Amino acid sequence: DPSYVTLLIPASKTDPFRKGIKIYIAAAPGQHTSLAAAGIDPSPFAGHSFRRGAASAAAAAGFADHEIQLLGRWHSDCFKLYIE
Repeated sequence: DPSYVTLLIPASKTDPFRKGIKIYIAAAPGQHTSLAAAGIDPSPFAGHSFRRGAASAAAAAGFADHEIQLLGRWHSDCFKLYIE
């Protein structure tokens, strides 16, 4: 089924029995479909393009670091790598 991919994590801190955990990741074709509908070539864009853009826009709008972290669900300062 091309609508999702299954990823097996052999060990995780959220896996108390250490038997491995399956994660199902849904495909997100909506981003490219929306861009194409707006007349924009979607080929140069990836999922992180929007993550980077949102972090940069929030920083430009004066959001505090902790607010940007909350919006992007970041738990470290790695969000600063996304800000242009």
